Amino acid sequence: MFLDGNPIVYGGAIERVELNANGDRLATGDAVVVVDHAGGVVCWGTYNPKSMYRVRALQSAWETTVATTEDGRVAAVCDVREAMRGKVRVAAALRADLGLGGALADDDDDDNRREKDRTDAYRLLNSEGDGLSGVCVDVYGATAVASVSAAWARLNRAEIVKALGTYGRVADVFEVDLARGHKTGFYVDQRENRAAVRRFASAPGIRKVMDVCCYTGGFAVNAALGGASDVTGVDSSRPALDVAAKNASLNGVTDRIRWVKNDAFKHLDACLENGEAGTYDLIVLDPPKLAPNVKSVARAVPKYVGMNQRAMKLLRPGGILVTCSCSGAVTQQKLLPEIVAAAAQSAGRKVTMLGAPRGAGEDQPLDPFYPEGNYLTVVVARIA
Repeated sequence: MFLDGNPIVYGGAIERVELNANGDRLATGDAVVVVDHAGGVVCWGTYNPKSMYRVRALQSAWETTVATTEDGRVAAVCDVREAMRGKVRVAAALRADLGLGGALADDDDDDNRREKDRTDAYRLLNSEGDGLSGVCVDVYGATAVASVSAAWARLNRAEIVKALGTYGRVADVFEVDLARGHKTGFYVDQRENRAAVRRFASAPGIRKVMDVCCYTGGFAVNAALGGASDVTGVDSSRPALDVAAKNASLNGVTDRIRWVKNDAFKHLDACLENGEAGTYDLIVLDPPKLAPNVKSVARAVPKYVGMNQRAMKLLRPGGILVTCSCSGAVTQQKLLPEIVAAAAQSAGRKVTMLGAPRGAGEDQPLDPFYPEGNYLTVVVARIA
């Protein structure tokens, strides 16, 4: 896999690990060079003997100069800090080219200057997609929030902050706790899909909306801003709902949204039992990761089908379903459209997909040699 360009070298692919230049065993975070059986350089990266992700590549052979030691061995010439700075520069340039962070292509172009097209919330670094495996950075205005899932990055926290400091639009940098938090706080991967829901809600026929697994209210608030007058946000987390209520207040739509603390399935069942079948105009399903790995997909699919089936029963004929999966194993197997079809059959409804499945925005680039980075699928469908 990594011979073809995958930025991860797994432990099972390594035949042997040599001592470093001082004759010592390699330690976590050490810069290493990976060679093939013929001695050809594959990549440079960082080593972690305790992880199945044994080497995270930072530079491919073609990105730097191959140097050898006096005894003929390939030297680990990768400068981790300089590589990191270079990746940040390239990533920042890409976002500027995309018109993110206020750097629009042509300020004299009225289309580019439209305020609704501007955003200061976006992903600046997308892990393997930007060549920095294990590091994600989302920008909110002048603040960058970093989530770190790799040992090498934790060991280089200070350097990451310095590298981000060279990016002119960032004044403050924070790190989030992945064990207790949710990504970097607002799921910017759903930015474009929230905008779509806001657009859908502007249609005259969209009044009653439900946002299931709403977290801090991203979809619900956008539906209300679009024009929906009867919006319900459902989540099992009280702290998340408290933030959602604050977001509604900040956007002046408190009177249009009610927040319900409940399990998603229990709430959907309660709505059906209360005679609300066929009364909703638009429902968003954005559950947490139901299939954390490939082995769990078989158990997760019935849950996805059940949730979508319940939502379809609650939608009126012609209603819109926006259903999401953030499980990489589901996305990579392209299962969500099949799940939607199975749910429609079970609910006795006809479903029409409105366009191809969607994903994250263009600010979250993907490495084609690392398909595991593609995790989000969003299907928009009309339910007849």
